Amino acid sequence: MINRYTLLLSLLVIGCSKDYIEEEVYFNNSTPSLEVTTITPTVVVPEIKTYSTLSERYTLINETTGFYKAQEYFDGYLSKDFIENTLTLSNIDNHAVYRTFHRNIAILDIDGDFKQDIIAFATSFCLNHEYANHPGKLLFISNYKESSDVSVFDIDAHNGSKMEINDFNLDGISDVLFYTHDTKPNFFVSEENYGGATNFEPNNPILIKFDNTIVTNKVGIKADSHTGTSGDIDNDGDIDFIQWPIPGQYNGENTYYNPSVAINEGGIFVNYDLIEGLESPWYAAAANLFDINQDGNLDLIVGWRAGRSKWPSYDNEITNTFTAPVILWGNGSGRFSMSNMTALLESFLSERDIQAAILGYGFTDYDKDGDIDIVVSTTREEPNGKFNDGTYYDNYYLLFFENNNNSFIESTFLIQDSFNQSLSFPNFYSIRIVDIDNDGDFDLIPDSIANWGSINYSDKLHWKNTGNNYEKSW
Repeated sequence: MINRYTLLLSLLVIGCSKDYIEEEVYFNNSTPSLEVTTITPTVVVPEIKTYSTLSERYTLINETTGFYKAQEYFDGYLSKDFIENTLTLSNIDNHAVYRTFHRNIAILDIDGDFKQDIIAFATSFCLNHEYANHPGKLLFISNYKESSDVSVFDIDAHNGSKMEINDFNLDGISDVLFYTHDTKPNFFVSEENYGGATNFEPNNPILIKFDNTIVTNKVGIKADSHTGTSGDIDNDGDIDFIQWPIPGQYNGENTYYNPSVAINEGGIFVNYDLIEGLESPWYAAAANLFDINQDGNLDLIVGWRAGRSKWPSYDNEITNTFTAPVILWGNGSGRFSMSNMTALLESFLSERDIQAAILGYGFTDYDKDGDIDIVVSTTREEPNGKFNDGTYYDNYYLLFFENNNNSFIESTFLIQDSFNQSLSFPNFYSIRIVDIDNDGDFDLIPDSIANWGSINYSDKLHWKNTGNNYEKSW
């Protein structure tokens, strides 16, 4: 006869917690037989979200810069087709088409999900007015590699110049600072056959953040810019930014202002003059903060033109007196001095009788000797030049400055096929230093490409770092 009893077994599962398991046990002829069920606990490991950057890595101070932040989520530039098909708004308000210039695009994680998002500014085009006559539109795509859903927002800006990526409020998530040149349509540019029919006032930089949705607010001073840059300029742990003038007109008057630094004081930006001893107007098309001499302080590289001087120089300004970029050495105070700078010297352009506009910079330890080498993106920009003959934009010329213990030697020969004047690839405003082929070396990738022209350019152009030079591939 089989008797049935119920036995409660207490099993220690994990740590000091206990689960009580009811088991049925049978006794046959008074000989006990105990069957025990072994329980293997399930351990749930929380998902750790992250993004593996392809960017070259730098010192802590250099990774506070907008230059690094723009590379953090970058793995290749957007194709012309993608921009035209995905970031164009047609027939808005039954009046205008809004097109996106590649330089007005930022790739970052703005919503904190460790996915690549897009923030873009789309410029107005219509049959009745020149481009940028109407306020543009702000576009947002979350996780653009998997989604093409575009959210559209109104924005008080006409003509964009640069998207600067950085974590301006130190919440661990990057934001975008959008610089504008809203007075550009106010005056006529003969080389572009454009402008002169409006009277827009200068605009402030616009800070773009994500707080359940895209939010914007204006910061800094109301002033035109073609360039801007950010980083921890005063070494206090937060992010500051720089505004630098570009020629403009409003109410028939010049809109010049002294280069300015917006110091972050507890989330409030306070503007000061940036350069001590600057007595003459100084315009610039490209500027970047980076600790080039690696003393722990951010330096500033800045310039407008390079090569053979053909644009006029005026006694009351210094803009066209330099033939290459200038490095203003930082001291951690947040300000720079005319008495502490180095003017780089180039020969590649001058020997070819070329005047070029400086568009952007890249920073890399190319030869792994512990110092920072500099790449410069330029485009031919002759007075009275033309788009269709390679004398005004729609071409590129790269320069390379090798750093030997903070003595810079122009070594452009290290970049194979460093220029293109055949109208097969346009100018570009940014250079990314990333390991595009995952071989451990950091390559040169163009970005912020002039996509509005007629050139159907390759979407794979880069210069591969071979260890001895940069080999062009496209």
